[in-house]
Amino acid sequence: MPPTKFQDTCAIIMMAGMGTRMKSDIPKVLHEACGKPLAWWVLDSCESAGIKNRVLVVGYKAEMVASHFPNENFIVQEPQKGTGHAVMVGMEKAPKSAAHVLVLSGDVPCLSNIAIKELVKFHKRYNATATILSFIPRDPSGYGRIIRDGDGAMLGIIEEKDLSTDQKEIDECNSGIYVFNRAELEAALTKIKPNKRSGEYHLPDVLQYFLSTGGLVKAVPIEDPMEALGVNTRLELSEASDYLRWRTIESHMEKGVTFIDPGSSWIGPEVKIGKDTIIHPGTIIMGESKIDRDCEIGPYSDIRCSRIGPRCRIRFSVLLECTVDKHVKIGPFAHIRPGTRIREDARIGNFVEIKKVDFGKGSKSGHLTYLGDAKIGSDVNIGAGTITCNYDGKKKHETIIGDGTFIGSDSILVAPIKIGKNCYTAAGSTLNQDVPAGSLAFGRARQHVKKGWVKKKKG
Repeated sequence: MPPTKFQDTCAIIMMAGMGTRMKSDIPKVLHEACGKPLAWWVLDSCESAGIKNRVLVVGYKAEMVASHFPNENFIVQEPQKGTGHAVMVGMEKAPKSAAHVLVLSGDVPCLSNIAIKELVKFHKRYNATATILSFIPRDPSGYGRIIRDGDGAMLGIIEEKDLSTDQKEIDECNSGIYVFNRAELEAALTKIKPNKRSGEYHLPDVLQYFLSTGGLVKAVPIEDPMEALGVNTRLELSEASDYLRWRTIESHMEKGVTFIDPGSSWIGPEVKIGKDTIIHPGTIIMGESKIDRDCEIGPYSDIRCSRIGPRCRIRFSVLLECTVDKHVKIGPFAHIRPGTRIREDARIGNFVEIKKVDFGKGSKSGHLTYLGDAKIGSDVNIGAGTITCNYDGKKKHETIIGDGTFIGSDSILVAPIKIGKNCYTAAGSTLNQDVPAGSLAFGRARQHVKKGWVKKKKG
């Protein structure tokens, strides 16, 4: 359904709670599932479903929550007097053009955009006063039950503590996700009373009001109960993360990506992977990373916010905010840090760390090297143990190495320094002056040999 069909719908997303069962100082909706805050998943599903009008009702550490979603529309619920009160507060910012109101919580990360679209479509099709998303969990304990008559029409919601003996067998539960007719919701919110014990306004009381006054309340079951589950504990957070991870990986496999061991890989929701790429066990790819086609990634590689060109091979390595061109081999045990670009046909070997380097086409750094703040030309060979000394204690300085140059093992290049094209540096040299093209540079101390010295010392 085109997004324009939902311009008359506003989502009120309840995000004010502390989440006491998480036992954390961090607001519950900011705890991460599969690399993203719980609330991010809810907002992403709403956006993908075409729900552009959204009001986020915040409370506990409101500024912290708002800072994570700067483009959203917020209102503070203070004091926090229940779900009914949260919707009352949210309605203050709902646009007048919204004839329908979707109400959901910021802690249901597994809810898909498809489920949201189907729920709103169902509500509109039947011209309902209110529509509930119901579900059948593995364990219905703690949930309000959906009560229906013999024809399947909804009679009401009964909280678990109020269930009769025969009603305890009912397993269809209220998810706390609703769509309302806006005008009738506003009227009903003025009719409900606070709970005598807690002083809170409960949103299900609105549904009971509709049923008692002849309103049409529908309940539509969702096929996958995981989509409706809220996250309240660390265990549930882990279960939601695993569900989202599998959903993401399945999507990539359907598009032609091979996962050798899907159960050991973690792929973020914003990651793009080209077809015929193989993801080996233990691999993590997060952020806005893009892996092109025909690559082999892993095993045990961690890639964050990076772009990898086609036909690359990356093993046992960490890549952060970098760009890798086509046909590059990296690893094992390389660390490619932010600001780095590895040009095509290059080779980065084991125990090489690179930071903010433009590493040239066809160049090689085989092992045991640190390269920082450098421009390295094409077809350069970096010997083992090479270090660019880029920091003088106050400022970072640049090293420039020309095309075709051979840097001998254990070379110490003290920046700022420029080594021209087609040069050689002798192994074990410390260099702090520019080297013109076509030169050999060395900076070793003279070697001395004292024959018989050991015998004299021990004698």
